[in-house]
Amino acid sequence: IKSLGRSGGEKCSNCKVTFYCNRNCQVQHWKQGHKQECQEILAKAAGVKLSSEYVEHRIAGSTKMLVSGQSFVDRYQKPDGVKVGDKFVVSVQAFNDAVPVFIRDQSGTCQFQYKITGPGYSEIWKELEQETAFCGRKTFMKASFDEAGECTMYPSTACVKNKYKW
Repeated sequence: IKSLGRSGGEKCSNCKVTFYCNRNCQVQHWKQGHKQECQEILAKAAGVKLSSEYVEHRIAGSTKMLVSGQSFVDRYQKPDGVKVGDKFVVSVQAFNDAVPVFIRDQSGTCQFQYKITGPGYSEIWKELEQETAFCGRKTFMKASFDEAGECTMYPSTACVKNKYKW
């Protein structure tokens, strides 16, 4: 078996990530474990659906951000100018894994804190903890909102700022 990683040869028709020198190698690799790996790749690509129940709402509705001193208002909503289902880039940051993550788009029309007990938090944190920043962790990833107004985050798209236009 010769897996060519992410280039050359024939592409796995399911995950479209792994390449092989020929069909025989692909079939053999599938039997030796790529089937499980392929399912994991597809699950990551599907993203993690957040629940509005775990968005942290403050009674005052507006607080000052600790570092910047800017005013912050919770807005768990699709950003202005973005269509339902379209992916957009968000900044994700937190001090550590014991506090909610702060998520915002560039325009600030979508910005909210997501509780550590919420579904998808651990997947987001796993990517976030790989990027250190001043006073904690920060990364960028894609997100989208569905017709019901729920957000899906795509941790597999996480990277440093310079990959995305911000």
